[in-house]
Amino acid sequence: MAAALRLFADRGYDSVTVDEIAEAVEVSPRTFFRYFPSKEDVLFADEPELVAALREAIVGRPAHEPVLEAILNALIELAEVFSDDPERMLLHARIITGTPALRSRGLEQQAKMEAALAGVIAERLGLDIEREMAPKLVAAGTVAALRVALDHWIERGGIDDLRALLIDAMALLRRSFGEGGEALTGER
Repeated sequence: MAAALRLFADRGYDSVTVDEIAEAVEVSPRTFFRYFPSKEDVLFADEPELVAALREAIVGRPAHEPVLEAILNALIELAEVFSDDPERMLLHARIITGTPALRSRGLEQQAKMEAALAGVIAERLGLDIEREMAPKLVAAGTVAALRVALDHWIERGGIDDLRALLIDAMALLRRSFGEGGEALTGER
C-alpha cells in the first residue's frame, strides 16, 4: 500500500494505473488482482479490519460501562492506529478526500461502520435494532463525531492529539443525548 500511496500522492489517484502499482511493488498485475479487486481497494483494504476491531473493542468493554463511554474508550484504543504513522494516515486521507470517486467510497465505508456500531450498541443496551431508533442514532452520531475529529486532525496536519479530539467530539455528542443517557435507555 505504501508504494501505491506514494504514486497517488506524486501523480494523482486518477493518473496511476494498476500496472504502475504492480511494477512499483515488483509483482505482476495478475498478482495485484489476487489481493485487490481494483485500484480503489488498495486504499480501503484495512477498513473491514478497522470496523471489526472497533466492534470488538466495544464488546470487550466492561458491561457496566455506559454505552457512550464504552464507545469513546474503544475509539481511543483505535486512535493509536492513526497515531502510529500520522504521515501515512494524513496522506491516505488527503488522497481520499481529494478524489471525488474515493469520497463516495469513503461514505460507503462510514455506512458500514454505522451498521456495525448500531448492532453492537443494540446488543449492549438490549434493544431491538429494528424497532428502536437509539442504536442507529447513536451509531450515526458516533461516526459523525469520529469523522469530524479526524477531519480536524487532518486539516491541522496531524499536529493535534487525536485522542483529545475524540474525547471532545464524544463529549459534545454525550451532551446532546443528555448526561444521564435517558435517550439511550428509553427512560423519560
